[in-house]
Amino acid sequence: MDEQIGFNLEEVLLFMKSAPANIFFKDTECKYRFTSEICDLINGGKENSIIGKTDKEIQKNKELGQFYYEDDLKILETGKGSEYISEFPFETGSLYYEIRKNPVFHQDKIIGIIGIVTDVTKQIRLEKELEELSFTDKLTGLHNRNYMEVRSKNYVRKDDFPTS
Repeated sequence: MDEQIGFNLEEVLLFMKSAPANIFFKDTECKYRFTSEICDLINGGKENSIIGKTDKEIQKNKELGQFYYEDDLKILETGKGSEYISEFPFETGSLYYEIRKNPVFHQDKIIGIIGIVTDVTKQIRLEKELEELSFTDKLTGLHNRNYMEVRSKNYVRKDDFPTS
Protein backbone atom coordinates (compact mmCIF):
# COMPACT_ATOMS: atom_id res chain seq x y z
CA MET A 1 0.00 0.00 0.00
CA ASP A 2 2.94 2.34 0.66
CA GLU A 3 3.85 2.28 -3.05
CA GLN A 4 0.32 3.32 -4.04
CA ILE A 5 0.45 6.39 -1.82
CA GLY A 6 4.05 7.20 -2.60
CA PHE A 7 5.12 7.57 1.06
CA ASN A 8 6.63 5.08 3.45
CA LEU A 9 5.72 4.83 7.12
CA GLU A 10 8.72 6.88 8.27
CA GLU A 11 7.72 9.73 5.96
CA VAL A 12 4.10 9.66 7.12
CA LEU A 13 5.23 9.82 10.78
CA LEU A 14 7.56 12.70 9.90
CA PHE A 15 4.66 14.58 8.26
CA MET A 16 2.43 14.01 11.27
CA LYS A 17 5.20 14.97 13.72
CA SER A 18 5.75 18.23 11.79
CA ALA A 19 2.06 19.12 11.45
CA PRO A 20 1.07 22.60 12.65
CA ALA A 21 -1.53 21.02 14.93
CA ASN A 22 -1.74 19.00 18.12
CA ILE A 23 -2.17 15.42 16.93
CA PHE A 24 -2.06 12.30 19.08
CA PHE A 25 -2.67 8.57 18.85
CA LYS A 26 -3.67 6.35 21.77
CA ASP A 27 -3.70 2.55 21.84
CA THR A 28 -6.54 0.34 23.08
CA GLU A 29 -5.31 0.79 26.66
CA CYS A 30 -5.83 4.58 26.28
CA LYS A 31 -2.07 5.16 26.43
CA TYR A 32 -0.43 7.77 24.22
CA ARG A 33 1.67 6.13 21.47
CA PHE A 34 2.28 9.16 19.24
CA THR A 35 2.18 12.93 19.69
CA SER A 36 3.01 15.70 17.25
CA GLU A 37 5.89 18.05 17.97
CA ILE A 38 3.51 20.80 19.11
CA CYS A 39 1.76 18.34 21.44
CA ASP A 40 5.18 17.38 22.85
CA LEU A 41 6.07 21.03 23.49
CA ILE A 42 2.79 21.75 25.26
CA ASN A 43 3.35 18.77 27.55
CA GLY A 44 6.90 19.77 28.51
CA GLY A 45 9.03 18.32 25.71
CA LYS A 46 10.75 14.96 25.39
CA GLU A 47 11.96 14.94 29.02
CA ASN A 48 8.30 15.07 30.16
CA SER A 49 6.97 12.77 27.47
CA ILE A 50 3.40 11.55 27.78
CA ILE A 51 4.13 8.52 25.59
CA GLY A 52 3.04 5.32 27.32
CA LYS A 53 0.82 7.17 29.80
CA THR A 54 -2.94 7.71 30.09
CA ASP A 55 -4.70 10.98 30.76
CA LYS A 56 -5.36 9.81 34.31
CA GLU A 57 -1.58 9.78 34.82
CA ILE A 58 -0.68 13.06 33.16
CA GLN A 59 -3.52 15.50 33.87
CA LYS A 60 -2.98 17.79 36.85
CA ASN A 61 -6.75 18.11 37.17
CA LYS A 62 -7.67 14.56 38.21
CA GLU A 63 -11.38 14.97 37.37
CA LEU A 64 -10.49 16.10 33.85
CA GLY A 65 -8.03 13.22 33.49
CA GLN A 66 -10.76 10.78 34.54
CA PHE A 67 -13.21 12.39 32.08
CA TYR A 68 -10.75 12.04 29.18
CA TYR A 69 -9.97 8.44 30.14
CA GLU A 70 -13.66 7.49 30.36
CA ASP A 71 -14.32 9.22 27.04
CA ASP A 72 -11.54 7.13 25.47
CA LEU A 73 -13.08 3.95 26.86
CA LYS A 74 -16.46 4.96 25.43
CA ILE A 75 -14.92 5.55 21.99
CA LEU A 76 -13.23 2.13 22.10
CA GLU A 77 -16.50 0.49 23.19
CA THR A 78 -18.91 2.22 20.79
CA GLY A 79 -16.68 2.95 17.80
CA LYS A 80 -17.98 6.54 17.75
CA GLY A 81 -15.85 9.65 18.09
CA SER A 82 -16.29 12.57 20.43
CA GLU A 83 -15.86 16.32 20.38
CA TYR A 84 -15.85 18.85 23.22
CA ILE A 85 -14.20 22.00 24.51
CA SER A 86 -12.15 21.92 27.70
CA GLU A 87 -11.36 24.93 29.85
CA PHE A 88 -8.01 25.25 31.59
CA PRO A 89 -8.06 28.06 34.18
CA PHE A 90 -4.90 30.10 34.80
CA GLU A 91 -4.21 33.27 36.78
CA THR A 92 -4.02 35.25 33.55
CA GLY A 93 -7.33 33.82 32.29
CA SER A 94 -8.69 30.54 31.01
CA LEU A 95 -7.44 28.76 27.92
CA TYR A 96 -9.90 26.74 25.84
CA TYR A 97 -9.12 23.72 23.68
CA GLU A 98 -11.40 21.87 21.30
CA ILE A 99 -10.66 18.15 21.40
CA ARG A 100 -11.82 15.84 18.62
CA LYS A 101 -11.23 12.11 18.84
CA ASN A 102 -12.11 9.25 16.50
CA PRO A 103 -11.53 5.51 16.63
CA VAL A 104 -8.93 4.07 14.24
CA PHE A 105 -10.04 0.90 12.49
CA HIS A 106 -7.87 -1.77 10.88
CA GLN A 107 -9.68 -4.69 9.23
CA ASP A 108 -12.93 -3.82 11.06
CA LYS A 109 -11.20 -3.82 14.45
CA ILE A 110 -10.50 -0.73 16.57
CA ILE A 111 -6.76 -0.40 17.12
CA GLY A 112 -6.74 2.95 18.88
CA ILE A 113 -7.85 6.57 18.95
CA ILE A 114 -6.60 9.50 16.91
CA GLY A 115 -7.16 13.01 18.19
CA ILE A 116 -6.67 16.63 17.26
CA VAL A 117 -6.47 19.42 19.83
CA THR A 118 -7.15 22.97 18.64
CA ASP A 119 -6.66 26.14 20.66
CA VAL A 120 -10.01 27.97 20.51
CA THR A 121 -9.26 30.46 23.31
CA LYS A 122 -9.57 33.54 21.12
CA GLN A 123 -12.87 32.37 19.66
CA ILE A 124 -14.40 31.49 23.06
CA ARG A 125 -13.28 34.80 24.61
CA LEU A 126 -14.85 36.71 21.71
CA GLU A 127 -18.09 34.71 22.05
CA LYS A 128 -18.25 35.48 25.78
CA GLU A 129 -17.56 39.16 25.12
CA LEU A 130 -20.29 39.31 22.47
CA GLU A 131 -22.73 37.55 24.80
CA GLU A 132 -21.98 40.05 27.55
CA LEU A 133 -22.43 42.94 25.15
CA SER A 134 -25.76 41.54 23.94
CA PHE A 135 -27.04 41.15 27.53
CA THR A 136 -25.88 44.46 29.02
CA ASP A 137 -26.98 48.04 28.47
CA LYS A 138 -23.89 49.98 27.46
CA LEU A 139 -24.92 53.17 29.26
CA THR A 140 -26.11 51.78 32.60
CA GLY A 141 -24.26 48.47 32.75
CA LEU A 142 -27.54 46.76 33.71
CA HIS A 143 -28.99 43.65 32.11
CA ASN A 144 -31.25 44.45 29.17
CA ARG A 145 -34.39 42.96 27.66
CA ASN A 146 -32.41 40.40 25.64
CA TYR A 147 -30.93 39.03 28.87
CA MET A 148 -34.38 38.75 30.46
CA GLU A 149 -35.86 36.99 27.40
CA VAL A 150 -33.06 34.42 27.29
CA ARG A 151 -33.13 33.90 31.05
CA SER A 152 -36.92 33.57 31.15
CA LYS A 153 -36.78 30.70 28.63
CA ASN A 154 -34.68 28.74 31.13
CA TYR A 155 -36.66 29.58 34.26
CA VAL A 156 -40.27 30.26 33.26
CA ARG A 157 -42.99 28.34 35.04
CA LYS A 158 -46.71 28.74 34.32
CA ASP A 159 -47.44 29.78 37.92
CA ASP A 160 -44.87 32.64 37.69
CA PHE A 161 -47.26 34.84 35.67
CA PRO A 162 -48.23 37.60 35.70
CA THR A 163 -44.89 39.23 36.37
CA SER A 164 -43.52 42.67 35.78
